[in-house]
Amino acid sequence: MDLRRFKEINDLHGHQVGDQLLATVARRLQHLGLPDVHCARLSGDEFALLLPSIERASLDEVVRQLSTLVKRPTRLDHRIFNLDVSIGFARYPGDVASPSELFQCCQHCASSCEKA
Repeated sequence: MDLRRFKEINDLHGHQVGDQLLATVARRLQHLGLPDVHCARLSGDEFALLLPSIERASLDEVVRQLSTLVKRPTRLDHRIFNLDVSIGFARYPGDVASPSELFQCCQHCASSCEKA
């Protein structure tokens, strides 16, 4: 997951506000309510979720839930932020040959990966 235009928020409102937004997104992801979900912040505005027991049929719904969680308006002091997100996903072994290739596939949006 990549938060769109996050650099603009940091530049316009400062890193403290950006950090508060990232913490808000992280808390929302922690309360996603799916079993066996592992979440990590990869870099500035990128998060990764590992969903080891999800069925392919449920993946589209999870992507919608993630998008909805991130897009909920966020109030910080007197400001309201409306975030947007890009979400890519890859499945092992369906899209990649080894588990270590999962993040590379999503980060580069390779042709074998699906994008939401």
